[in-house]
Amino acid sequence: MSALQHLCRIADDAKIAKYPNVPASRIPRSKYTDRTANGLTTCVMAWLQLNGHFCARINTGGIYDEKLGKYRPSGATLGVPDIIACIRGRFVGLEIKIGADKLSQQQKDVARQIESSLGFFVVVYSFEQFFSWYEEFTRPPFL
Repeated sequence: MSALQHLCRIADDAKIAKYPNVPASRIPRSKYTDRTANGLTTCVMAWLQLNGHFCARINTGGIYDEKLGKYRPSGATLGVPDIIACIRGRFVGLEIKIGADKLSQQQKDVARQIESSLGFFVVVYSFEQFFSWYEEFTRPPFL
């Protein structure tokens, strides 16, 4: 079973548990894709939420203000990861990249700051890659 299929299965199970009076055949099946940055971000966020972790999507991009007729910066710190999460008490910054997209200098600087603060910074290129990292990250240590 692929990582995306696994995500769909646990999402479907959560919906069935949430609506016990609705026949399972009437509940729409979950569909996820990691082919776009938005889709991959949605997959990672869903996985973290379905597994009981805190996560938040961070948007450092500004918006176009129609009243002013110009772009307005967000005011957020540049380079902050797309997703911040707390997984089993550990801070994790997840930067989503698709295709040939690369880290900016600000993102590299923030990654160093997170890691020097004993947090974790992960560049996510696919849901399969994230899933493998997550499985390793949450594996109990050997005693």
